[in-house]
Amino acid sequence: LKPFRPRFRGVVSCAALRGSSAAAQSGDRLQPMAPGMWKCFGADALWEGSFGNVKTVQRCDLQASMSEASALVQPWDTSSTLHVRDLQDAARNFGKVQLMRNAAGGGLMAVKRMPNRWACTGPRQFDERYPTATEKPWVDVGLVRLLNSLDYPYACRLHGIFRSGQETFIASAFCSEGDLFDWSLGADLPPAGVSREAAVRPILAQVVAAVRDLHDLGVAH
Repeated sequence: LKPFRPRFRGVVSCAALRGSSAAAQSGDRLQPMAPGMWKCFGADALWEGSFGNVKTVQRCDLQASMSEASALVQPWDTSSTLHVRDLQDAARNFGKVQLMRNAAGGGLMAVKRMPNRWACTGPRQFDERYPTATEKPWVDVGLVRLLNSLDYPYACRLHGIFRSGQETFIASAFCSEGDLFDWSLGADLPPAGVSREAAVRPILAQVVAAVRDLHDLGVAH
């Protein structure tokens, strides 16, 4: 592999893909790519840059995305979803992530639910009420919307934001296998050695490519 040279251009601090919450909300099922796909992420191709022609994300882009997201909040209809099970606590957002099923189409989605006193009505009210908070749900939402609009392949697909009288709900695609750590514990991997390295290499290539592309977009965690 060529040496890694980070390219930060207008860094945006974000938590869109942070740890446990991303595990429950990320896009499709986590699985190694087919052997024939490895060439796309290997050697020189890994470092070419998928987003070389896309302008970097600026703070004004993020602000606009957050404002649009808050304007598109819809009423939460309890009859439209069926609760399947709790996925995990979202302690830093004073809520939890639940697996829900669309009552009409039957599709699964991960829904983070937070009290309105924390989520507020939008980013401006949140910043006024919690100016020193390190957890910023509207930044997460705004950045995921931007990444979705760019067809960034490693971000969860945001389905919508909803609000009831007491809570705010963020519905996203469901990642059935959890995060990388959970996958590595449950996957049917070969014993430690060359064969295990070969099995994990495509996943590692995707992780490196995902971080590289975020940096190319001017985004850093």
